[in-house]
Amino acid sequence: MTLLICGLSPSNKFTPKLNEVPSFKKLNKWMDYFGYKYYSFTNIKPDGKNVYIDAIIDYNLIIALGNEASTILKKFGIEHFSLPHPSPLNRKLNDNDYEMQCLKECKEWLRKKF
Repeated sequence: MTLLICGLSPSNKFTPKLNEVPSFKKLNKWMDYFGYKYYSFTNIKPDGKNVYIDAIIDYNLIIALGNEASTILKKFGIEHFSLPHPSPLNRKLNDNDYEMQCLKECKEWLRKKF
């Protein structure tokens, strides 16, 4: 099964190594929890104009990071699971119980889809 992670608009900050970006560190930790060593990632522009629907629907499993990315995928009728955005600025993720509940629900969704 192929997994695609959809974020929203890339950061304006240039970072040569994505594994040094806090959001990607957390995302990689989540993917380890799900048991996915490999996955694809794309950013969606808020206006939806840069969404390559044909490329996105080729994936069996799609996870949206945050409400805005999820809203855009819903607009195009693309089935997906919505996780909170892994940014350190997302205060909801300060609650470890909330984060684990989201991850457990997503892992179950992935299991059912597989």
